[in-house]
Amino acid sequence: MDYPTLAYYNTHAPELAARYEQVSSIAVARFESTFTTGGKLLDIGCGSGRDLELLARMGFDVYGVDPSAEFIQLARQTHPELEGRLSVSGLPEIGIPFGGNFDGVLCYGVLMHLNQEVLVRSVNSLRACLKPHGRAIVAIPAKKSGIDKQHRDEEGRLFQLHRGEELQSLFASNGFELIEQWSNQQSIDETGIEWLAQSYKLTSSCAD
Repeated sequence: MDYPTLAYYNTHAPELAARYEQVSSIAVARFESTFTTGGKLLDIGCGSGRDLELLARMGFDVYGVDPSAEFIQLARQTHPELEGRLSVSGLPEIGIPFGGNFDGVLCYGVLMHLNQEVLVRSVNSLRACLKPHGRAIVAIPAKKSGIDKQHRDEEGRLFQLHRGEELQSLFASNGFELIEQWSNQQSIDETGIEWLAQSYKLTSSCAD
């Protein structure tokens, strides 16, 4: 994540975290069908810790990273049960957090803040966190107004509207097979954003 984008999230973390805690992500409906029951999961861009808290209640072994130190601090305060399971880190060079070897990765509302070059490296980094045959759920806004010629939104955040087929092609080149694609087009949440989500599995041919 570039500096202007990260600066926005650090500055506005409290108000954004409060908003996130009031809405559900469209990924929720696919958690159980995509991820192995009780599996070790990593939330990349965990924000307020909203999805981690839910996944923990569902019985998953959860960990989260976010490039915003302010968000990590708020997540610890809001969800103290996540203490020791959160760290400041972000794409593209995420490393192997918490020992890696994850059964699944969630990456919600992150990839649109990465340009194409960084996106390619990021998908490779995401794959490196997973076990063979691991699963991933990613979600991005399908539409957004107010994007300028430098791909910045009104708040100055880098905002690349990657198309679903572009993401699918990129993930496929990194050994992922698309499981499902869905959106909230018929039930847009309180944020007013139309989200596009995809679930993937890491294929045996590339992971073995």
